Amino acid sequence: MVAPAQIGLPVEGVGFIAGIDPLLDRLRTMTNVASDPTVATLVGHLNGEVYFSSGSWSGTTGASPSND
Repeated sequence: MVAPAQIGLPVEGVGFIAGIDPLLDRLRTMTNVASDPTVATLVGHLNGEVYFSSGSWSGTTGASPSND
């Protein structure tokens, strides 16, 4: 493994990045997890499949389970 000093990077800078990266990774994960259902709900609303007043899907596309 190449040491940071060998390629001209300050050791303090590498330590700072290594220390803050787990926090930034959690924020990126949180954004992905929150945006997936948000976009799915928005697309469903634009297609007339979800109603915000009742909070339910219309079920006209067959995507919802049947009552058989």
